[in-house]
Amino acid sequence: MTLPIVSSHRQTLISLYPALTGLSAERLEALLRPAAVMHLPAGAQVFAEHQPCQGFPLLLEGSIKVCKLAASGRELMLYRVSPGGSCIISSSCLLGKSDYNARGIAETPLTLLALPVAAFAELMFASPSPASTSVWPSCCWRVRATC
Repeated sequence: MTLPIVSSHRQTLISLYPALTGLSAERLEALLRPAAVMHLPAGAQVFAEHQPCQGFPLLLEGSIKVCKLAASGRELMLYRVSPGGSCIISSSCLLGKSDYNARGIAETPLTLLALPVAAFAELMFASPSPASTSVWPSCCWRVRATC
């Protein structure tokens, strides 16, 4: 029976991403469907440059290194995503409807919730807040301009 696992992920998700506490139990269960919870080994590619964004990663366990290859072939570390953190490149791609301009690599074994594009959009824009209507578009523009 998978219910205890889902329950455990639900508690972790809410503690790491408190903005989700307002969602109904049914909505949380829908987000935590078994296919959405991913377990990746260290070294696995989470996303690749020039790849379409398939969803927003809500990291429950582990660490993702976000990097870009320089023209010289050298890897440039941009930032790390840790549990409860936000992947700004994923946000930028989803909100800007563009492909990734960097890649994400699992530094450690990961557990993440892959929030589908439609669910991300619904959560961002269903009940507009200052963050979703003014901060995110400005932030996305800056990220795309600098990467």
